[in-house]
Amino acid sequence: MGSKCTNSPSLPLSLHRATHCTLHRDSNLLAVSLDTNTVCVVDIDTRKVVREFKHSDTVLDMCYSIDGKSLLVCTADSIIRQWDLITARLVDCFKTHSLVTSISLSKENLVTTHNNELGICLWTNRTLYET
Repeated sequence: MGSKCTNSPSLPLSLHRATHCTLHRDSNLLAVSLDTNTVCVVDIDTRKVVREFKHSDTVLDMCYSIDGKSLLVCTADSIIRQWDLITARLVDCFKTHSLVTSISLSKENLVTTHNNELGICLWTNRTLYET
């Protein structure tokens, strides 16, 4: 009952099961991953899907950048993708050494946890340190 997005009949995602969701409070954008390996970004003020990103495998977790301009998505094929929400284009992607189970982003680091591994991994953007 609670696993389907049935709040708004105008949303095309109402027929699919939601697997994860995350909200960027400042922009009121809700990212919802569906059982179709698709992530829909919904403007919760207008209740409209503003972006849709298709993936080749199951979405395991996702998070917004601090400024809300990017969405990072990790999938069951061990790939982390960074989507630009303004242009709806893939900015970057990389394959990790093992399956990512959780993802979070700070100003300077991407933080991940991995299947069958203790602890966390910190990923740093080298461009922050280049002159």
